[in-house]
Amino acid sequence: MNLLATTVADSLRTFEQCLSERGPVRRVGDLESYWAGLASLKNQAPGLIVIDISLCGRQIKDLVLKTKQQLPGARILVVAPSVPAADELVLLRAGVVGCCERSLPPESVARIVAMVEDGGVWISHGVLPLVLKQLQIRTVANEQHHIAPHKPIADIRNYDSLTPRERQIAELVGSGVSNKLIARELNITDRTVKAHLSAIFQKLGMQDRLRLALYIKDREYKKSEPNLTFS
Repeated sequence: MNLLATTVADSLRTFEQCLSERGPVRRVGDLESYWAGLASLKNQAPGLIVIDISLCGRQIKDLVLKTKQQLPGARILVVAPSVPAADELVLLRAGVVGCCERSLPPESVARIVAMVEDGGVWISHGVLPLVLKQLQIRTVANEQHHIAPHKPIADIRNYDSLTPRERQIAELVGSGVSNKLIARELNITDRTVKAHLSAIFQKLGMQDRLRLALYIKDREYKKSEPNLTFS
């Protein structure tokens, strides 16, 4: 069951169409109905929870945190007229799987919904450098406190060790494509996709899909903006 919480007609139409293609949708338009809808998800496998900021305004972070407390496995996607990078970063820390703008075309919304429902995290291009920097800072802090850190973002030379098929799959992951869609596009099985991903993670020194997507997006940034530097 997917939960769609919004008071905006455009969001309702766009997201309801995308969500309904992936399962039943419960629509709510106020906070009281939202909490009732959330309670109903506790007795079934929760799908995606889409919250338009119109539902609670600046209290969106509190709403996300309370939602995660009541339903720890909730996958929350926040929708707003615009999403400043600083606000997106705050909400990602709070536990959302992505933030997107209402003005996105239906095909983009469908792609984001497919990605996050398949276990991915949607991060905008504007926030990517901030996330990368925080990952690097966290790794350094863990090393200083003798905590086993996540492996750092892979070096560019490691990417050259990937086979052509592995590079193809890595780039599709970086584009937000789910395992099922990768398998369909490349005419291979889901199991084969997972096997390739395991090999990619090992070669690049990564532990999860999120880091791979971040790495691929970072490579794209460096190609399109050769003068970009990270402090």
